[in-house]
Amino acid sequence: MPELPTYFSGNPNFVSYFRETHAEGALDPKTKELIHLALVLAYHCEP
Repeated sequence: MPELPTYFSGNPNFVSYFRETHAEGALDPKTKELIHLALVLAYHCEP
């Protein structure tokens, strides 16, 4: 499992989600990449 980015570690909901999605066999690599992209874009689009 990859390391949790420190800037997200303060959000307990994200920590839980991160661990679930990176569990062995939970999601295929392409799906993980798309979810990551969506989260990054959402984070940068906040007002």
